[in-house]
Order: sequence, then structure tokens, then C-alpha cells
Amino acid sequence: MTDAQALGERISRLRHHKHMTQEQLGQLLHVSAQAVSKWENGESSPDISLVVRIANILGCTTDFMLGNVCTLAAMLPQIKVELRKMTPEHQSDFLGEIIDTIGQPISADDHALALENSALPAIHLGPTGLGVWMGQREVCLLCDNSVFNGSE
Repeated sequence: MTDAQALGERISRLRHHKHMTQEQLGQLLHVSAQAVSKWENGESSPDISLVVRIANILGCTTDFMLGNVCTLAAMLPQIKVELRKMTPEHQSDFLGEIIDTIGQPISADDHALALENSALPAIHLGPTGLGVWMGQREVCLLCDNSVFNGSE
């Protein structure tokens, strides 16, 4: 599979996951549905100037969209920065969404994306805060209303 085909497959899968048509994605990007179709079929690739917008619309990182699969551990510094910018209420809402996803059945598309993107972590909400287990390491994301680095 070529890089263009792999990129097109990811765009298609992510677009379907968002329940969007090629026409709708094209309108948001100011390109034709035919251009989106060509990307998804691996006949061409989106212009580099569109990559960030496509990733934002499809709800993924540019790394993931371009095939550079990173782990949740690699994304943790960015998550911590973003959490620090949030109000305590928004932090709770965001972390609540994460917790709500644990144990829910996932669609075939979600499962395929999760397997391609990274291993799923285990999340624990306890009396001292919220922890995310990745491998043998727990990282405390929210403890005593403050975000800080985890410990081994």
C-alpha cells in the first residue's frame, strides 16, 4: 500500500466515523467532493496546507492522519498543557468523557482506529484523583484539583 493509499484510507475511515459525506468534508475544506474521493482512493493527496484543517475536522492528530502513530504516553505532555488551560469544571467534563468511554462497547471503526493508534489505557478514579495506567506506569492526571506529573 502506498503512502497516499494509507492516508486516503485513514481519511475515509475517520470521515465515516464522523458520519460525514465526501461532499460535507469538501465543503468544510473548500474543495470538491471529487477531490476528497481522489484522496480516499489514493489517487492524490491533500495539499499540505489542508492537513491541519483535515485533522481538526476529523478529530485526530496530524501525526495519526499522516501515519506517524504515537502512543498516549507521547501525547500526555500536550494533554497536561491543555488541562492546565481549562477551568476545573471543564477539566471535570473532559476527564468525565474519558471515564465514560471505559467499558462501553466500541464500533468496528473505533476498534480499528484504537488498534492502529495505540494500546488503550486503563483509567482509575479514586479518592486521590484520576490515574491512567499505561503498561506498568500510572500517571496521575488530576489530583486534589491540580494536574501534575505521574510517578512510577
